[in-house]
Amino acid sequence: MWRIVRRHGHFVSDIVLELFTRDPQERRELRITRKYVKPGGRYGYVFTGLALALPRSRQRMFLWRLRRDARRIAPEDLEDLLDLGWRERQTAFWLIAAGRRSDVRSRLAQLPGGPLAMTGYGLALARLGTDRDAMLLEVYLRTPPNADRDDGHDRAEALAALLHLDEQLGTSRGQAFLDAAEANSDVLAESGHALEQELILMEGGVPDLRDRFIREGVYAPGWRGWRHPRSV
Repeated sequence: MWRIVRRHGHFVSDIVLELFTRDPQERRELRITRKYVKPGGRYGYVFTGLALALPRSRQRMFLWRLRRDARRIAPEDLEDLLDLGWRERQTAFWLIAAGRRSDVRSRLAQLPGGPLAMTGYGLALARLGTDRDAMLLEVYLRTPPNADRDDGHDRAEALAALLHLDEQLGTSRGQAFLDAAEANSDVLAESGHALEQELILMEGGVPDLRDRFIREGVYAPGWRGWRHPRSV
C-alpha cells in the first residue's frame, strides 16, 4: 500500500488540490493539467526530447497515450493549455501534432508575439500540413523577436517546419528567411534534425536519437526505464 501511495503521490495530491480549490476556473485548469500534461511525466519527455529516446516498446506506449489524449481533449481545454505556462503550451503543441487538431488552428494563429515560448509551434503546424499552416509560420517568422528572452531556437524550429512544408507543398516560402538564418546555420540544422525526428515519431516511426545516444555513451545499451538515463 505504501509503495502505491509513494508511486502515485503526486497524482493524489493534485486531486486533493483540485477538490479544495474554490475558484471554478482554477479548478478546471488544475484538472486539465493533471489529465493531459502530467500523466506519466509527459511534459518532461516532451520538453527534454527524451520521448525520442525511449526504448521502442515504451515509445509506442507513450505515443499511444499521447494520441488517445489528443483525440479526447476538448478544443476549449486544448486552447487553455496554450496559455497556462511554457510546459503546458509545449505539451499542447505535441497533442495538436499527435491528433492533427486543426480545430484549434485559429487559436494557433493568435500566439505569435505573446510572452510564452513557442517551442513546438513548428511541429504542430508541420503536422497540420496545409498552405494555411505555412502562412502561419511565415507570420510568426516575420514577428519581431521577443525582447525578454532568446527565442532563436523557437524561430529555427519554425523555419525548419516551413522548409518542410515547402517540400511537401511544392512552395518556396522559407527561402525568404534563409539569408537571415545563415548566421545561425548550426542552430537551424540542429532544429531541422530535431523536427525531422519528432515528425518520424508522430508518424509511428523510429527516431534515431536513442541509437545515437548509445553510440555516444549517454545511454547504457540496456537502459529500459522511463526516467532520465545516467551519464557514463
